Amino acid sequence: MVPGGNASGAIAIRVAYATREEQVIIELSVPDGTTIREAIRRSGILNRYPDIERLDET
Repeated sequence: MVPGGNASGAIAIRVAYATREEQVIIELSVPDGTTIREAIRRSGILNRYPDIERLDET
């Protein structure tokens, strides 16, 4: 089992974003094997902060 994981194959992660004015950490559980790109999308942070550079544009 991966550290932070559990028997169901999910792992607990945090997605963080910060500006000079605000810092946010979003905690969520994702399936083992989830990519960083997918974890960011699942977190909803791209909807909350539309100024973040989109992953599919790079």
